[in-house]
This record gives sequence, C-alpha cells and structure tokens, in this order.
Amino acid sequence: MQDLILRLPRKEIRGDAGVEIKGIAYHSAAVEEGFLFAALRGLREDGTRYVPQALSRGARALLLEKPLEAGGTAQVIVPDAREALARVASAYYGDPSSGLTLVGITGTNGKTTTSYLIESILAAEGHSVGVMGTVNYRFGGRAFPAPTTTPESLDLQRNLHAMREAGVTHAVLEVSSHALDLQRVRGCEFDAAVFTNLTRDHLDYHGSLDRYFRAKQLLFTQCL
Repeated sequence: MQDLILRLPRKEIRGDAGVEIKGIAYHSAAVEEGFLFAALRGLREDGTRYVPQALSRGARALLLEKPLEAGGTAQVIVPDAREALARVASAYYGDPSSGLTLVGITGTNGKTTTSYLIESILAAEGHSVGVMGTVNYRFGGRAFPAPTTTPESLDLQRNLHAMREAGVTHAVLEVSSHALDLQRVRGCEFDAAVFTNLTRDHLDYHGSLDRYFRAKQLLFTQCL
C-alpha cells in the first residue's frame, strides 16, 4: 500500500502502511480478500456505512475522510476520498494515461459528436483509438455499455489500462461536469482539451451557472 499512497499530498496513516493490496473497490459488494476499500461520500449515501461489509469481505485497508474503529485495519485518512481514490487508482494501474495521447472533451452539448469526429480523424491518420463517452466505451474493435458518460476514477483508470494493453495509442474521453466536480479524472495526464459550449443545464446539481462553469473549467486548470 505504501507505494500507492506516496503521491497523496495530505494523508494520515493508521495501522500497517506496508500491507499488501490485491485490489481496490469503492462498492463494498466488490471487495475481495486483500482489497483496499474507498469509502466515498455520495449525494445520498456515505460510504463509511459500508465499512463493516467491506471488512467482512476481506478488506485489508480503508481509504477514509475520518478515522473509524476498524479493529486494527490499516486506514489512510485524507481530506477528499474521491480525489485520493483517483490518484491511488492511477498508481495501481501504472499511470495508464501517461502512455496514451489523451484528449478530453467537455461542454453542455456536442461532446459525443466531437468525440466521434476526433476518433475518425485520428483513425484516418493510422492511430489506434479508444473512446469513453455517453454512447459507449470502445476500443480494439469492441464496444461496452456506458453506465455514465465519464466513469468513476477507479473504472476510468482500469479502462485506460485495458486500452493501453490492447495497443491503443490515442484515447478520447468525454468529461462531464459531474466527473470534474467529483474528481474522477484526477490522476489523468491530458494532452489536449476541448470546450464545446455552455448552456443552462445540470443546475439542479451545481446550483448556479457560475458553479457549473467553474466545474467545466477544471479540465483546463487542473488536468492539463
């Protein structure tokens, strides 16, 4: 675990930082023996509620924002568990974006159309292209259902790793405002970014047009 958390700028470690980590999960049902469980705060649920289930399934370390009584299980306490998970996931999968030319697209409308255009241009130049977006996630002649426009950071890094292993050289990623606000693309090394437009949308989540714009802006201020 020590190698995975080296890049976390602010952290408190309780327990054995040298425990071997065999996998990472943010859903307790996905935990297996030897896993690190990341307890994320959602809009309605707090992941710390599921720590007992994660421990019962074999979790050997916890990524938390507040320390818990966990029977001596190693704990990594951080200010923002989502940001920390993104950084840890990137490290776990060998920083896959560093081996790809990564293009991010954000904006209210036009992300999907733009992703198809960029994919077509890159493919015409002979590059092997992978795409993650609203319609599906696709690379290597295969397509997979897209549960969200931009996957959770752990799933994103897993997909980028799979792309790199499959010989993909260029990846195109639709980056939603939710994903930016929830730190899903932290740990990604973007080579280029596209902003399509901004209209009044998703204000139920962001609260105001200004906050919505600031979320979109993160692709350029944090990720490039």
